[in-house]
Amino acid sequence: MQRLRQYTLYHTIRLLSKTDPLKYFLGSPSSMRNIAKWRCQLTEYDIEYVSHTSVKGQAIADHLVEFPIEDSTPINPDFPDDGILQVDDEEEKPGWKIYFDGAVNSTGSGIGAVLISPNGRYYPVAAKIDFPCTNNVAEYEACILDLQAAIDFK
Repeated sequence: MQRLRQYTLYHTIRLLSKTDPLKYFLGSPSSMRNIAKWRCQLTEYDIEYVSHTSVKGQAIADHLVEFPIEDSTPINPDFPDDGILQVDDEEEKPGWKIYFDGAVNSTGSGIGAVLISPNGRYYPVAAKIDFPCTNNVAEYEACILDLQAAIDFK
């Protein structure tokens, strides 16, 4: 503190605090004992407590209106895809649906999958995992099982 003393003695110190210092000091019994000691030590400094206030969004917008940013970048009106006049969505064709799940518990691990054809027919597939694994690995194995079943139907 002695090194900073020459800077702090002759200038006003603005202490920005997110909380109210009085509320903190008065709310803590352990700090009440030290307040008198600190007060004596800090009286030689010119300390100004500044509370932290939030800036509202409208205040920022008002400031930008009053002080616009000068930007001389020209606007490029060229549209890169002039030939495209309209984009149509393709008709949604019914496709295959895949659902899978895997689970691990103390009795073992299992995976299952269901393939649903475009005409609504269900093809369930299930398997038991015979190696130790986590739930994530069981999910991955279920996904692989389902993809293999989809390839087999192809």
